[in-house]
Amino acid sequence: MAHAEATLYQGRQVIITPLPQTDASLVQKATDVWSALGSQVLKMTPENHDAAFAAVSHLPHLLAFAFFQSVAQQPAGRDFLSLAGPGFRDFTRIAASDPSVWRDILLANKTEVLQQSQRFRQALDALEQLMQNGDAAGLTEKIRAAADGRAQWQMGAPRTPR
Repeated sequence: MAHAEATLYQGRQVIITPLPQTDASLVQKATDVWSALGSQVLKMTPENHDAAFAAVSHLPHLLAFAFFQSVAQQPAGRDFLSLAGPGFRDFTRIAASDPSVWRDILLANKTEVLQQSQRFRQALDALEQLMQNGDAAGLTEKIRAAADGRAQWQMGAPRTPR
């Protein structure tokens, strides 16, 4: 109790994943509790939840683990790491996460994480192909699209209706 924070959930997103057989009155009660704490309550199917978090949380962790290891395990990896700056630090921060927690998350949601990994590989392959071809204009366009999308993205922005 000494470290309790009354505003912990204010302005935060909370996702409720009711099943078809879930009593609607219980879903409403849960929604009311979270709303009373100041949360923005979202309802999703468990499948959409797993797909979304595979894309925006689980895959980034997997990539950070793999990327850090790909650098550190090279013969000159220690030297490379000594040259790393803020970009490397920011990209790999989540690689310092608890291994047992992330092992369990990745295995529990492996189907969705593997699907997102395939999408990532396709995007990476496309960029590599542009580099292989020396296609500066194509590479610029792909980078610009990502840069523009990232510049417009805001954490916690409302979801677009489907």
